[in-house]
Amino acid sequence: METAAQVGVQEALSRFLGSGEGRTSLRSPLEDLIHEHVFADELRRTLVEDVGVTNEELLQRALSQVRLADCPGTWLSRQVSKSLTAAESAPEAGSTYDLEHLGYLPYVDILFADKRIAEYTRQVLRRDGLPEALKGVRPPLAIPSTVAAIHNALSDSDS
Repeated sequence: METAAQVGVQEALSRFLGSGEGRTSLRSPLEDLIHEHVFADELRRTLVEDVGVTNEELLQRALSQVRLADCPGTWLSRQVSKSLTAAESAPEAGSTYDLEHLGYLPYVDILFADKRIAEYTRQVLRRDGLPEALKGVRPPLAIPSTVAAIHNALSDSDS
């Protein structure tokens, strides 16, 4: 609160969010700082709760070395989420579910998505600064929700 009073709320929040192991520049957009901060918290929680890491020095080393871009599915999902939020004042209710599934895109041969998510994903995949693991990834397919359409899309992907 003292920092906010001195430099303003936005700058104080940027400094707080950017303090996580120098992960992003304080000049990064606030949303990027939030995504990196949340990712660092998720990484810490995963290492402690799922992997059983208790050594603080090892945790800090991992937090300083693993970046959001090192997890291409998560990175892509968050970038598409940013695009969706910027374009739509109130994203559709199913968007969270779609974005969660989008995280699998780098690891599957084909992924079906609605037209909106497929288009935002295509836009993100065309941008500069794409993590190496996402270069050449096939965007999701938007097809009608019928068995015949799914069958045809799967048949076409085999060719």
